[in-house]
Amino acid sequence: MVDDQPFILKDVLASHGFSIHEMRDISAIDLVSGYPVIVCDIKGVGATFKSRHEGAHLFREIRKAFPEKYIIAFTGFRFDATYNEYFRVADTSLKKDADTEAWVKVLDEAISVMAEPKQRWLRMRRFLLEEARLELWAALLLEQAFIEAVTTRDRNKLTTKITGAGLADETTQRLLSFAGSLFSDVLTGLLSSTVAG
Repeated sequence: MVDDQPFILKDVLASHGFSIHEMRDISAIDLVSGYPVIVCDIKGVGATFKSRHEGAHLFREIRKAFPEKYIIAFTGFRFDATYNEYFRVADTSLKKDADTEAWVKVLDEAISVMAEPKQRWLRMRRFLLEEARLELWAALLLEQAFIEAVTTRDRNKLTTKITGAGLADETTQRLLSFAGSLFSDVLTGLLSSTVAG
């Protein structure tokens, strides 16, 4: 969770089985790379990035760097229409005064999505087709390698295809990061109920 204030429900959610790592701010997007679910406040965070949209700017930067991550916008304020494009980048949002039941519901949904390899691939495929502008055939070849890697639990089947696909360096790095996090989170069972940001 990226929030400049202490999270008052941390202990309550821990009793529900969630592990929440708090960060007061982040100075680099890579600092959230190890977390499949990222909860991010808007006000008081993102200072390093010098955007007037503060934490909302972080949503977009996290989505660009990690297209498969699940992003939860977290705020206690109302914002003008210029923030709408940023809120569309997040998967969902919660108000700071949301009760425990609302948090449990949203976190369970996020974990459900991130614990399912198919759902994570669909998120990555959307990035490959819409943002990286991969040809459909190239995306399908990567998808076949993904399916084979997941069914055999052999990450190398995917990483070999990624490194040999002749993709742009940035796209290759995002896919390799995706493969690494997928196999460490899902296939080794480490994701059971870990949430952070």
